[in-house]
Amino acid sequence: MKKIISTVTLLSLVGCSSIYQRPESIKEKMSRYRSKEVRTNIVPDYFANEFSFKGRIPASAADNLDYNNKTLYFLTLYKQYDQFTEVYPEYKKRVQYCPRFHQQVLEYDSADKKHSFTKKDTIDQSEDFVANLERGHKDFSSAIKDHMNRNHDEIVQLCEQGFSHNYYIYENLVTLSKEPGVILRNKESYNTLLKSPIFFNEKLLSAVATKNRLRKKSRGIASSSSLEHESFIYEASNRVGASWFKYYLNK
Repeated sequence: MKKIISTVTLLSLVGCSSIYQRPESIKEKMSRYRSKEVRTNIVPDYFANEFSFKGRIPASAADNLDYNNKTLYFLTLYKQYDQFTEVYPEYKKRVQYCPRFHQQVLEYDSADKKHSFTKKDTIDQSEDFVANLERGHKDFSSAIKDHMNRNHDEIVQLCEQGFSHNYYIYENLVTLSKEPGVILRNKESYNTLLKSPIFFNEKLLSAVATKNRLRKKSRGIASSSSLEHESFIYEASNRVGASWFKYYLNK
């Protein structure tokens, strides 16, 4: 009888232990997500070994732009590609038409720009992020060309189909960020964000380009469009619980 009781007790303990699961890391949560869409813009595999940011974030970090997540993702990517073409105009490709975001493209292209982007006089190609992008290419210029082509391909897919694999990844991050303790101001979350083109692009632009404020044009009628404003990446970051991201790059 004692043997039977002991066996039952042991099985109960095993059963209870099998119910408990340690909390999933963000990497494990993302690994469970599988999109059925073919990826058109796979960012280079990069992992930052260091991360330290304890600065304060301005209260106005989130602009609360009135776009759904898909439109915000598209506009962020579209604007970043536009900025890359200022720095590397020789690699620019036109977006012939964009039926899915036609009005947004028209408004963006007609809006007054507040900043211009120029290539930095010196790009530290020994820096691990830059060196990682160049890996597998004959030089850094060819790496940038390939990277811009990948972004262009995704923009075309979004324009024609209204979705992309990377957009669904971004949407999934927005959903995951609503869970407490998923997106934090730490190295793991930073590296997770860099798997998405819009966050990878922002880091790459900070490495290769200098942003210059343009002199304000005098206009008879003030433009009501805010589509050229810098707020896309801030809002995109805020929606995934990472309002610190852009400020970390600028620190």
